[in-house]
Amino acid sequence: MWQRRSRDACCSEALASDVAFLAVADGFGTVGRGHVAENAIALLRDYLRRKMRSGALTARNASPLAIRRMMLAAFAHANGRLYSQSGSHDDYVASGTSLTAALVVGSQIYIGHVGEARAYLLRDDKISPLTEDDAIAPEPGGGGKTTIGAGARTRSLLTRTLGTQPTLEATVTHLDVKETDRVILCTDGIHKSLSNEELEFAGGAPGTAADVVDRILALMKMRGNQDGGTVIVGRELTVPVTLSAEVASARRSVSGAIGITILMVALIVLAALLYEALFPPHIALR
Repeated sequence: MWQRRSRDACCSEALASDVAFLAVADGFGTVGRGHVAENAIALLRDYLRRKMRSGALTARNASPLAIRRMMLAAFAHANGRLYSQSGSHDDYVASGTSLTAALVVGSQIYIGHVGEARAYLLRDDKISPLTEDDAIAPEPGGGGKTTIGAGARTRSLLTRTLGTQPTLEATVTHLDVKETDRVILCTDGIHKSLSNEELEFAGGAPGTAADVVDRILALMKMRGNQDGGTVIVGRELTVPVTLSAEVASARRSVSGAIGITILMVALIVLAALLYEALFPPHIALR
């Protein structure tokens, strides 16, 4: 639900058939001429893409501890890049962003979080917050707190955002998911307008993920929301996904390059063996 000067950005992408990346961000300020929330998500996504290409999420390497460390490193990488580009320093904050991302790997999900964008798990028609707002006076409704009344539009004073400090350690939550589970990621424009009960009602109703999003946005409009907001709904989390054309093409290119390299090495070895057979070395006897 976009407004004229929206600060939000989002991404939902299949990194592999059993790996999906979802993220929402709500930023302030700019990085150069760019959108700080969009840049933050792009940095995080591209870092994970590189790790995928290097085999970091293969069955042998994809232990929960390794993936958690990778998520922490991805957030630290994005934070360092944004901080160096934003002009922020100890006495002045130029720009930053809240960012909550979900990395689904097989039947497990890893939630990386900083700021006040939120993640919720909807299981058996019951909603549970997976993140807690990083604010001096957190708005209730996150991390198991009491839900605020719908329609509140106050801005929180955040204690932790991406790009506003030289070093940062995000919060990473890991849990097993079921095929019937749904995950909801949203910016503060959503969760400050709707109660947990309303999100639970909209998220638990039958239909596709797009139907759930439509219901949430319809409730937003009924509440007279003026700030806009972004929401992503993930469902059938354990079902293998179809790779996008861009990711599939990149994967084929990498596989093709590896195949060509192996073929070239094999040809060189074969040529050396043929040369040795045709021209055996002469041994001089004294």
